[in-house]
Amino acid sequence: MSFEFVDDAFQLLTPGLYTGDPLEIRINYQIRCSGVLCFTGWMTRIEGKIGGFPISNPPDRIEYGRYGGGENVLLKAPGKMSDKDIGAELTFCAQIGLSPLGARIPIATKKILIPNLSEIVPLACVIDADCPSGYRCVGGVCIPAVTCIEGETQCRGTDLYICKNGKFELYEENSKKCGYTPPDEEEKIVNWIEKYKWVIIGASVAVIIGVIVFIVARK
Repeated sequence: MSFEFVDDAFQLLTPGLYTGDPLEIRINYQIRCSGVLCFTGWMTRIEGKIGGFPISNPPDRIEYGRYGGGENVLLKAPGKMSDKDIGAELTFCAQIGLSPLGARIPIATKKILIPNLSEIVPLACVIDADCPSGYRCVGGVCIPAVTCIEGETQCRGTDLYICKNGKFELYEENSKKCGYTPPDEEEKIVNWIEKYKWVIIGASVAVIIGVIVFIVARK
């Protein structure tokens, strides 16, 4: 069983830091697992510092299969910074098995330079237009537009999507909430008969012919 950090999947979603207390950033990351034991369960974890402060909410994630990691993962560190540019050092670890006492194996370390968010994005907003491109206004604060609020819904055509773990997932196809009007049951029957009328007629003729042949044969 071995692990590999997928560099192409790593992405810093927040182009700057929220300078309040705590500091916050959001990332995407992915770790690849090799070996048959991958399907019995393993764990991923992020450790490190943001702006010199240790991450206060290192997420332990239980994984099954070849790939693990997360999208739109929120990392926090206690502290408030006023520098224009702040460094962050994140170490991505993996663990064989699901025991909380298992040893974590460092897979990769990412050192990134994060601009101070207050120099780029106004923290306070009223509408989306108050935020720069790539951001939207939620709860009076500019957040990355790639995120969504847990439980938020969105219509795409007649399909209803719901926000789970920072991204929209299909919740209901042909939802009435998205303007879908189901055909009347009677209309369904009519449409079905119209669609298969030649099959019905053919089957009926076959039955009649079969009855006639049976009667003639008995005579």
